[in-house]
Amino acid sequence: MVDSHNKFKRLFKKFYGYLYEGSLITAGHVVDNSGTVALAKPELQDEITKELLRVEEIPLPTEECRNILIGKTMKALDFYFDRIKDKDEVVSFVKRQLNNSRKATKDKAEKFLEKLEKRQTK
Repeated sequence: MVDSHNKFKRLFKKFYGYLYEGSLITAGHVVDNSGTVALAKPELQDEITKELLRVEEIPLPTEECRNILIGKTMKALDFYFDRIKDKDEVVSFVKRQLNNSRKATKDKAEKFLEKLEKRQTK
């Protein structure tokens, strides 16, 4: 992805604004692409991480929709986790998901933390 004119930075608020439109599909596309954007635009990683960590508050039709989006968020954060400055906040978010009512999301949290533990023991 080449953005030599830095257009994405100008579109950042609009892009992440789609998280709050009430649609799991739309929010899911934003989250699914956030890891790639974070790697392509390292200067925006802090802002991207902050947006992703707000996923628990995003208005969606059901709690199940939110839990699905939380699972997608953990995947996006894991995509660039090594480059995240405030890892503690991300780890705290993931640990909260160990009690998530959606089994798939809970499993993703467990795998994320297992992977993190393996990184730390190296």
